[in-house]
Order: sequence, then C-alpha cells, then structure tokens
Amino acid sequence: FRAVQGTINTVLSAVQYTPVLNGYGTYTMTITVNDEGNVGVSPIAGTCCETTSSIILVVNSINDPPVWTVPAVPMVTDEDVSIQFVEGTISGLSIYDVDSDDTFGSLELTIHVTEGTFA
Repeated sequence: FRAVQGTINTVLSAVQYTPVLNGYGTYTMTITVNDEGNVGVSPIAGTCCETTSSIILVVNSINDPPVWTVPAVPMVTDEDVSIQFVEGTISGLSIYDVDSDDTFGSLELTIHVTEGTFA
C-alpha cells in the first residue's frame, strides 16, 4: 500500500502474524519498501530506491488435545441388551489427534461407565 512514512510506521506497529491452524516450523516474512523516487525537498525526482528485509518467524509446536466425535443422540437399549459399537450400528464415535496418526504417536484410551461393563 502507499502512504506517508508516519502512516506506514503506525500500520507496522500493529502488524500481527497468525500462523496457519496447527502449523509450526520456521517461516520467513519479507518486507520491501520503495521510496518512489523521493529525494527530499528537491523538486527533481530521483530514481526509485528499494530495500528489502527479511524476518525469521519460528512457530513452536504445541501438544493439542485429542478431539472426540460422539453420536448426537443418546444411545438407547432395553434392559439386558448390549449396545454394540460396530460400524453402522452406532455411527459417529471416533477420536482425532492432530499430533498423531497411524504411523507415529500412539494414544491411550480409557473407558469407564458408571454402571455395567465394557468388553
């Protein structure tokens, strides 16, 4: 954008970098300024001068908690009849951890119910 020096400095003082969701690593921010040929108070325009600087941005990884996906409706059964967590029977039960996948980063699952048993 184009503006006078004071306005540009005001904008730069409020610049905020936000990394992509769950992104981490080292990134480079490059800033270029061009004086558009300004040579001060002289009425003769000069050749445009430009300068570029880079800033290294380091975004550290954090341990994000796993996310549950659970059925939207209560799971209902009659007395003495089991509820089976079988694909197609009760859909929508899963867990996702952005920090893990099937090749690294095991998860630990603990199941507890107030009455009855899990098998």
